[in-house]
Amino acid sequence: PVNLMDNNYVANRQPQNDSNRFDWCSVETLPENMRERQPATYFPNTTSGIDAFYQNHIDHLRTETVGNIVAPQITLTHNKLNVSNLGGYNNQYPNTTNVNYQNLYYTKGDYQVYVYDAADTAEGSQIAGPYPLGQIIVDLPEGDYVVRVYERWANSLSLPSVSFQIDRTPPVPDMATLPDLTDQCQVNAPTPPTATDNIDGQITATTSTNFPITTQGTTVITWVYEDSNGNTTIQTQNVILDDVIVPVPDVPTLSDITAECEVTTLTTPTATDNCAGIINATNNVTLPITTQGTTVITWTYDDGNGNTTTQTQNVIINDNDAPVPDITNLPDITAECEVTTLTPPTATDNCSSNVTVTNDANVPITTQGTTVVTWTYDDGNGNTSTQTQNVIIDDITAPDAPSNFAIGTVTETAIAVSADVATDNCGSIDHYNFYLDTNIDNVANGNVAGTSVTPSYTYASLTSGTTYELYVTAVDDAGNESDTSTVVVSTTSGINDQVIQGFNVYPNPTENILYITADENIKHISITNNLGQKIYDKNVNSKQLQISLAPFAKGAYFIKADSAGGSVVKVIFKK
Repeated sequence: PVNLMDNNYVANRQPQNDSNRFDWCSVETLPENMRERQPATYFPNTTSGIDAFYQNHIDHLRTETVGNIVAPQITLTHNKLNVSNLGGYNNQYPNTTNVNYQNLYYTKGDYQVYVYDAADTAEGSQIAGPYPLGQIIVDLPEGDYVVRVYERWANSLSLPSVSFQIDRTPPVPDMATLPDLTDQCQVNAPTPPTATDNIDGQITATTSTNFPITTQGTTVITWVYEDSNGNTTIQTQNVILDDVIVPVPDVPTLSDITAECEVTTLTTPTATDNCAGIINATNNVTLPITTQGTTVITWTYDDGNGNTTTQTQNVIINDNDAPVPDITNLPDITAECEVTTLTPPTATDNCSSNVTVTNDANVPITTQGTTVVTWTYDDGNGNTSTQTQNVIIDDITAPDAPSNFAIGTVTETAIAVSADVATDNCGSIDHYNFYLDTNIDNVANGNVAGTSVTPSYTYASLTSGTTYELYVTAVDDAGNESDTSTVVVSTTSGINDQVIQGFNVYPNPTENILYITADENIKHISITNNLGQKIYDKNVNSKQLQISLAPFAKGAYFIKADSAGGSVVKVIFKK
């Protein structure tokens, strides 16, 4: 195509004698091949069309047959305008006060552009121009306009006129202030408001707000009214959501939860809310619940909009089962002397893993026979059970036989004896049995094992001058009798004591030397042990004597002294 803006292709047109015809044959600047093919062409002196074009050689903006000419392309870069009568082009152009005619491909020649007020398009009444193609037309006020493009050499000949508008008036909202939209929960998409435009008439607003609106509080919708020429008006509208209704529990009264030991899980109750729908409650307790008695749970329903409802529920822990002993029958505990410690038995409880075990016994248990111990199991929840256990103290071991059984003072009718304290496996002697020729004399003399008191006894009502066998045994608290002590033989005196005037022996007991004195001469001295064996025998004739007991063992001995007037027997002790 030939760009009429390119000066390299401008033809030198010369008018002929016929004013309605133009000579297009004298082309000076066309390429050689075009010059050879150009037919004679003329333009009628009208604006309705062109009879002929260089159809085979020059492309142009014609879209229909001869007689319909494509209008020039107008670019408006200020307003978005409706442009009409474009001969097949019906577009909107960007806003501008500058009308730029360019790239108009037509036949050879150059053109002039005029702008008319649409109300007065008479020849010569243009308000702007002429402008060459490509010239910028500036600062057109708002209004309706017509553009005409004339051939510079034919003032009455133009291409098709182009009408357009420049519109700078924005739409006017039909309602000066939009009412607030209020609700408890949400607002769906409302009916868009409208505005009236000076060109387009009624315009419906648009918004970028996403619906439905569920945010509590105030949300501002921004409505935009835009006419076809790019003029916009902004209007806002408040959406106010204010939920003041609290959730309503689905179950008016929650039932009690009961258990003996603990509650480990809770079934969450629900409530229904006007906005949130079904709401699950939260609670204020820590699981598991093990405290005996009633624990009150507070359930809270929160709709997320600041409205809450509370509801309580009782958890009742009531343990009625006592601990069960792990051993049905506790074995007897046996000992001879005492039990100093007790091993607590155990019991199993349905709730508590720490059952307290106590008993009613005082240890050590030393009482011979059976002592019943009562064990008590306490689960800490007010439930107790008891169990008994026998502690049997059965001393079957006899004490040791008393040692150092010895004869003391002997008279015509009595014999005094003594022995060392006997020892017992359990440590306690109840009494001693003193025997005379196998006849027993029971004596509870109060001597206790571990004391230093020497058991002693006097056989009485004896026959004078008679020989007797004597021995002793020890009996413990359990009644066990020891073996007999050494059997001793003793003879009661045939005469009364002190028949020797002033007779005396000292010290008694003694560790070594025994001194003897009398008021008359002693003729004979003898000493007998507790077995009746004579271990010293000597004739003397003196009122004062001394005898060494160093060779003798410790124990009791009988010393007999004879004088012309009589005899006397005394018991002496060697330490």
